[in-house]
Amino acid sequence: MRHLVARGVRHFTVLTGPDGEATKITEAMTDSAFPCEVHAVPWDSTDPPQLTAILAELSRPLAGVLHGVPATDDGVLGSLAPDGLDAALLQVAAPVWWLHEATLGLAPAFFLVTSPTAGLLPRIGEVAQASGTAFVTALVQHRAALGLPGQVIAWERDADGGRHGTSPLSDDRAADLLGAADGGPSVLVPLGLVAGELADREQYGGLPPLLAALARTRIRDGGRTDPQDGRPGGGASDAERLRERLTGLPADEADEVLTELVRRQVAAALGHASAADIDPDRAFRDLGLDSLLAVELRNRIGAATDLRLPAGLLFDQPNAAALAVHLRTLLAPPEKAPSAAVFAELDRVEALVGEAATHDEDVRAGVVARLREMADRLTGRAADGAAADRDRVRTATDEELFSLIDGLDSTI
Repeated sequence: MRHLVARGVRHFTVLTGPDGEATKITEAMTDSAFPCEVHAVPWDSTDPPQLTAILAELSRPLAGVLHGVPATDDGVLGSLAPDGLDAALLQVAAPVWWLHEATLGLAPAFFLVTSPTAGLLPRIGEVAQASGTAFVTALVQHRAALGLPGQVIAWERDADGGRHGTSPLSDDRAADLLGAADGGPSVLVPLGLVAGELADREQYGGLPPLLAALARTRIRDGGRTDPQDGRPGGGASDAERLRERLTGLPADEADEVLTELVRRQVAAALGHASAADIDPDRAFRDLGLDSLLAVELRNRIGAATDLRLPAGLLFDQPNAAALAVHLRTLLAPPEKAPSAAVFAELDRVEALVGEAATHDEDVRAGVVARLREMADRLTGRAADGAAADRDRVRTATDEELFSLIDGLDSTI
């Protein structure tokens, strides 16, 4: 409210929750350094007629509206009962709509809404918040289209933590930006951007469209490196380069590469500055991964590897080391048994033998001789075996020699 006081506003009617809250707000603002008069009025935000009555009893013309969209209980869509989603939307979106309707005939000079960034930069588990704040943003733009004052400022407070590679704003910094926003676009999103983190998340497909466009611009301007080995990014996707890198690696080295990838993704999901903070043998749940972050991590790893991974991935693979081994079985080409190459070549030789059968007798005899030599090497009948055969021939009787010749004739 500091910037409103700086603009000359001296009288505030603050709509609050229960009576006790109204008293606390009045005392806090009266004791502040702001030279202003504060009148706090309880308002049940589910009661539009009460709002109309409050506005009708104002002692002065309405100069403007300032509304802060609250945070709400939330979750993934499947976890919210229909009445729970309705209640959350009633808390987030309905008060802004009722303020819009109730003030249409009062001509306020400004209609300013501060909102979380969930509607523009949603995270997993923010179905109600994202839906409600998206509605608020659309309503403010609707007011602008009607020629009515309206502005929404979506920002993240320190208490909320950063999201998607951004850093939150302090209350003082947000107040300064709020004061500078007067007369600006109808939708403002002041963010602290962490360039390296933003680009890193974009590589794994973990950014909403608004930030992905910024990350791609920075990558075009400043270059891009492969997250695995630092090589400049090219036409191939990160997943393709990862598969290339894994090709030919022994299992233990492939596990090291994939463990580092998993640690990087866990660190990003948890907001850690470095993968070094992630113990690969520590259970995901002990690292602080709840069910919502587990879904985000599954999506990040799926984008990094180009794999369709099951929803229960992190329940089946309890830590980074185990998950890396599982990913290797999905990504690394299977090791071929040495015999596979031998039999593949034999299949080729067999095809050539079939062709040789169509040639003349000399060619066929030469092929048979070569095949016998190869068979001898395979069965151990090499040079020593040939020498032993010659000795048997020299010492054989006439009857033994005729029997040997008969055997050769039948073989050929």
